[in-house]
Amino acid sequence: MWDALRLDVRHSFRSLRRAPTFSLIVILTLTVAVGATTAVGSLLNALVLRKPAVPNPEQLVAVSALDPLENVSGWLYADTFKAYLGTQRSFAQMSMYAGGRLVHVEARSGAFEASTETVSPTYFDLVGARLSAGRFFSDADDAAVVISEGFRRRLFGSGSGVGQTITVNAVPTTVIGVTADGFQGLQHGGPPDIIQPFALIPGDRPRPLRSSSVVGRLATGVSIDAARDELRARWPRIQSATLPSALPERDREALLRQRPEVAPLETAYWAVSSRYGTTLVVLQGLVAMLLAVAAANLAGLTLARSLTRRHQFAVRLALGGSAARVCWQLLLDGILLSAVAFAGAVPLAWAIVQAVRESLVAGLFTSSRWFPDVAPDAGVLAATALLTLVIGLAMGVVAAWQSVTVRVDQCLRRGRGSIESFGRFGRGLLVAQVALSMTCLVGAGLFTATLARLRANDTSLQSQRIVFTRAYREPGDQALLPPEYYRALVADLGHMPGAEAAALSVYYPTYFHTSGPLPTEHYTRADGAAAPEIAVLPERVSPGFFDLFRLPRLQGRDISWDDGPATPAVALLSASVARVLFPAGDAVGRYIRLAGPERRDIEVIGVVADAPYGRLDDPRPFVVFRPMLQDLARSQFPMAYVRASSGDLATVHDGYRRVIKALGHRLLRDFMTTSEYVDNALLRQRFTAGLATFVAAITILLACMGVYGLLAYSVAARVREIGVRLALGAARGTVIWMIMRDGLAIAVPGVLVGTACAWSAARLVRAQLYGIAPGDPRMLLIAAAVSLATVLAASWLPALRASRVAPVEALREE
Repeated sequence: MWDALRLDVRHSFRSLRRAPTFSLIVILTLTVAVGATTAVGSLLNALVLRKPAVPNPEQLVAVSALDPLENVSGWLYADTFKAYLGTQRSFAQMSMYAGGRLVHVEARSGAFEASTETVSPTYFDLVGARLSAGRFFSDADDAAVVISEGFRRRLFGSGSGVGQTITVNAVPTTVIGVTADGFQGLQHGGPPDIIQPFALIPGDRPRPLRSSSVVGRLATGVSIDAARDELRARWPRIQSATLPSALPERDREALLRQRPEVAPLETAYWAVSSRYGTTLVVLQGLVAMLLAVAAANLAGLTLARSLTRRHQFAVRLALGGSAARVCWQLLLDGILLSAVAFAGAVPLAWAIVQAVRESLVAGLFTSSRWFPDVAPDAGVLAATALLTLVIGLAMGVVAAWQSVTVRVDQCLRRGRGSIESFGRFGRGLLVAQVALSMTCLVGAGLFTATLARLRANDTSLQSQRIVFTRAYREPGDQALLPPEYYRALVADLGHMPGAEAAALSVYYPTYFHTSGPLPTEHYTRADGAAAPEIAVLPERVSPGFFDLFRLPRLQGRDISWDDGPATPAVALLSASVARVLFPAGDAVGRYIRLAGPERRDIEVIGVVADAPYGRLDDPRPFVVFRPMLQDLARSQFPMAYVRASSGDLATVHDGYRRVIKALGHRLLRDFMTTSEYVDNALLRQRFTAGLATFVAAITILLACMGVYGLLAYSVAARVREIGVRLALGAARGTVIWMIMRDGLAIAVPGVLVGTACAWSAARLVRAQLYGIAPGDPRMLLIAAAVSLATVLAASWLPALRASRVAPVEALREE
């Protein structure tokens, strides 16, 4: 048996080597299609389908609270959490939790940035954590940490690390345990370097322990909806009874109006999944269409080649060869081609996912430690290997069906070849290719148009040479900085070499990158006149902010350094806010009232033009600008901008670092230009548009190859007929039209079917579009025109070849 198999394999290799063009096209087609499918499948598996590496991850949920007035996440205090834990029935286990922070760690081996999870002691049982050394911390430990095995090796090499002292954000702590290899924590990107108690979170002391969320494991038989209902029923009473007595009235009111929420853990914590999950599903659909086009193309190529080999197989059958043996040989051809293609698809898929991973890491402004490892794993590879094998077997089945299911005497006679010889099945494959490729073209056009419209929302920001970064506080430095510090910071940044101007803000342009709810404040007129209460984006800025970004001031004056903590509250309004609250145009000198706990009146000193302050898909919301110095508590981590002159940006970077170091209190991470920030804010759209365009280009190329292959076969099969026509006086233009008409017989139905498919598919991705309708007629017309032009271009070469047939040579061939 093995000898026969080796013989069959050698025969298949010789057969495929004698048809190098066919073999190469099949291998390249399968490699690209399977590689793209494997890459997107790997991304989908890693970013969307992967569950936390803990026991029964489907039972884990995140409990959080949202302040409906300010539209921001609230705090969950430890006393409230403990009181609720003792009365609830929905959760088997619960732990306070905060993740995704970077801390500064110092040890004898050096200084490091480390990722953290901040938890209460019940966390370790909840996630099934295991230790390789030491113990977990308890409620009695307030300066103890557990580190990961990988971080232990970075800090202590071959030493155990247990009992060693390290500083975490300038706080001395003791390493009391090391988690075992394989523990991943609850963040998407991998294990945290440090797991610490809440007592180590920096802040004013003494302060009651609090967290931004709670992790819970649902009790057996309890649904998320049931847990949410119980939480909302019990939480308000428990919270009002357990709020820390020392809280300011403003904080108490904010906590009492919070609305608790329960969500699946991956939805709440895995930001990459929530941001890119839908996009990857859409791309998986596009890749599925690419795979379908590739399969149809391969079936068409196989069908055409089989038609040309009918005579060869008929001779074998006439000489007594076995039909089963012929079928097995053709199946083996398909298997060998698919095996070679799969071998090329794996490194292609790996290269694609690594490139995408690096792009996404950069776009999320995060270290790669926060992003999961993405590579074709065993499950994805097994699925795509099986898919490739199925395609290879299908190619063999098509070839066998065409080669051994017809009468031998018919195959031994030469007959009239035309497109009809391809059969309804073959023509249907080509029509399907054109239709699917047109659908992909429409999708690529819609996503590209969406990207262009979003980018057009902020062309002014992208064109400016502005360098910025967020100025973080040094570890352990928590006291409010005085107004003089900020004044000196702006002055020194503005006067350094290569700089034209400098300014500070708290949020802008961070809003661009936000996919969730934006923080809001509520204002109305203070004079009691009829006016609505409106929700606005709050912004705190320094003097010079509007001039630096060239945002026109329409009325009034700018913020000045005299607008400090001891002076009356003032604000500038965006033009849309002024129109709503003061339709008569008399906003300057009037007062607006801040709703909520502060309930303070604020004088309007100016109006600035509407500009893209909010998300890029909602670029001109209501905004109220207030001086940073009048809200120093919220201005501790400002964005610091420098508009560069025509000099080198590297000069600005170096000067920036020197200024920050000289003033102290701050540490800097990555610098970015405003144009880079907009590009990264649009990363998801650029990612979608780029891959959709790639898929569309490949599908249209495959459709072109399919049509070309069919018509080339048709011309080869009709050489005698074409020679007779030319000998009898037919014009060469008539022969060209005859072949082109065969191409149109494929193109027109394909475009008609593709229009309907594209219109339906576009409606499914409506939520991914911006500024363009799913059924935009211009996009459909452009895609139809490109599809028709592609098919006609593919038809032209065979038609031209047919017109150059020499009648004498064609008749002699018979």
